Amino acid sequence: MKFGEVYGLNSAQIKSLLKSSGFELINRKRFMFGMNNLYVASKIH
Repeated sequence: MKFGEVYGLNSAQIKSLLKSSGFELINRKRFMFGMNNLYVASKIH
């Protein structure tokens, strides 16, 4: 990795970013041996 790059975000950080941006988490799915995650969110009305 190069200087300044971020290795990744944990689940709590993703949830916090979604909430602060006006989204709610609908579903989270792990794939590729649990090393990757797919987050599905919806805009809060």
